Amino acid sequence: MKKKIRIALIGSGGIAHSHLTGIDEYENAEVVIACDVNEEAAKKFAEKHGIENYTTDIDAVMADKAIDAVTIATPPAFHAPIALKALKAGKHVHTDKPFAMNAQEAEEVVNLAKEKGLIFMVGMNQRYTSEGQTAKQIVEAGTLGEVYHAKALWKRRNFIPGGVGGWFHNKKIAGGGAMLDIGVHLLDLCMYVIDNFKPVSVSGAVYTKFGPYGGLKPASTSEMVEPEFSVDDYSFALIKMENGSTIQLEATWAEFMEQKEYSNIELKGTDAGMNLRPMKLFKCGSEEGSYEIIEPKPFEGEGNIKKGRTYNWLEAIEGKAEVLCKPEQSLAIQKIIDAIYESSKTGREVIIDWS
Repeated sequence: MKKKIRIALIGSGGIAHSHLTGIDEYENAEVVIACDVNEEAAKKFAEKHGIENYTTDIDAVMADKAIDAVTIATPPAFHAPIALKALKAGKHVHTDKPFAMNAQEAEEVVNLAKEKGLIFMVGMNQRYTSEGQTAKQIVEAGTLGEVYHAKALWKRRNFIPGGVGGWFHNKKIAGGGAMLDIGVHLLDLCMYVIDNFKPVSVSGAVYTKFGPYGGLKPASTSEMVEPEFSVDDYSFALIKMENGSTIQLEATWAEFMEQKEYSNIELKGTDAGMNLRPMKLFKCGSEEGSYEIIEPKPFEGEGNIKKGRTYNWLEAIEGKAEVLCKPEQSLAIQKIIDAIYESSKTGREVIIDWS
């Protein structure tokens, strides 16, 4: 009988539950231990999901040679340090985004995984969606022609996660706010769909306007409830790519806007344009002067695309597939994130260093 991939799940908060989805579907893998700094949280998580063991001792997990792989579901500040520990211990690694607090950390993880010959993947779940895969196929078919500009936007009218005083609001733990929580998802999906991961410069600005007040409030009644709120609740960037194309990125937790939430990627091509949400294609018709708005047939999913990120990671460990989220691509995303915050701080365009 083939040996199962034995997995340790590090972190037992809300996001940890989603890590189990693909693992539960994968016949040749099992989570054998849940690890969290909070013993009661680890115990409850293990009991709820039928995991045999739980612990607070991450070093013991890393020293256990029977554990083949680690999936990381902790706050962002701990992603890279835990990934490095696991890779040094010879274990494959899957982690949530962002996988590091800066590009230097990210590069260290990528290089170590390569050196050790281990599978490392940042599980960007938006790549596995039907609209993401549909758009990818349309772009690859050349339907849009040259994609010269894209807009990636995820905007919320009034939803700041974490509650007052939560780690989401602490830059030292979260790394950033709306940009790292939701903006990074649409940036990653956009760059994946157009298959362009070579940024050369970034201009960006981030703002903290509503977070310290707990969200949108009438001006006359606004009172600061969280003075230590240190992350962005609105962020914007213009990214220039090596081939001359550009990406406009916007992410917000709170702003005065019509919709409660708006999430979309708009692609501008020389032969056609496309929106991902809802999926629509815009192009000239076959007759002179005519114009078409087409709703493409959605990609229905197959194999590891349909089953998601952890399933894809496990197949890669067994040599059955390549990871959809390549480490070098995640590194490019991290370089852009760093540049957005640096540009906002300095007020200047930041050149991406690929030396």
